[in-house]
Amino acid sequence: MPRDWKIEHSRRANINGVELEFQVVGSGEPVLLIHGALLADCLIAPFQLHPIITEKYSLISYHRCGYGGSGWPDGPISIEQQAEQSRLLLQHLGIDKAHIVGYSYGGLIALQLALSNPEVVHSLVLMEPFLPRTDSKALEYGEQALGNFLKLYEAGDKVGALQNFLVAMAGPDILAASDMTLPLDAWDEGVAAVDAFCKLDLPAFQTWEFSTQNADKYNKPTMPVLSAMGIFSEAICPGFREGNAFLLSWLPQAERLGIRATHGLQIINPRDVVEGLISFFSSHPMSNPIKIKQFVTQ
Repeated sequence: MPRDWKIEHSRRANINGVELEFQVVGSGEPVLLIHGALLADCLIAPFQLHPIITEKYSLISYHRCGYGGSGWPDGPISIEQQAEQSRLLLQHLGIDKAHIVGYSYGGLIALQLALSNPEVVHSLVLMEPFLPRTDSKALEYGEQALGNFLKLYEAGDKVGALQNFLVAMAGPDILAASDMTLPLDAWDEGVAAVDAFCKLDLPAFQTWEFSTQNADKYNKPTMPVLSAMGIFSEAICPGFREGNAFLLSWLPQAERLGIRATHGLQIINPRDVVEGLISFFSSHPMSNPIKIKQFVTQ
């Protein structure tokens, strides 16, 4: 990979009054990638290291509100509203149905999309969605990690806040893995995204209506589901095992994918993640996928 390699998000769409930056790479069945917190190219960048996936699928990657070149909303934006933005982006591209992949915080948006608009979700991949925890050990760890992050942020140390939080979530290896897997400007973009995480993501997470305890009041998604988890994640950040267990019990059709990694699974072990996704998508093909070659970034 060249040292100056960058993810180019050269296309824009006005979605409910907010400009969202996006790109489409590859050709074939559409796959919408919804990134997590802080590192906005944490899905598209690792996947492009293994171009076999772009030979079979069109990867649609966009920057959520406040990230990268995407705009900010006029006020708070809920997880439900972010799910609606993802639906409208697909509509903008002329796509009526797609494979949906959500990682960490983005997994919450992907799940909400499946709850709100199941008709647009052909299959659903949830890569360690940061579901609300109930286990006391997980709650205590999360509160401590967030508290340390906010202290650094409020002191004006965005770099320290970013690195401290990533290590708390995924262990120290995430820093070196990011240097090897993500573009060279990923850290600068991550530091810039700290504001969006604090001002948009955290309030939306705290007010999200869905929880593992009230899940049964929702209509269960019936599309194929893959729950991907790093097999070392729980040892670093308690709570991911609880979330995975919930998904497998609540969604009986859910399949499992274990990756030798921590919470940064596609950053630390992109090859196994890509191979797992290709296997899952191949097992659940779309009959008449929309062709979107005209949107491919050159």
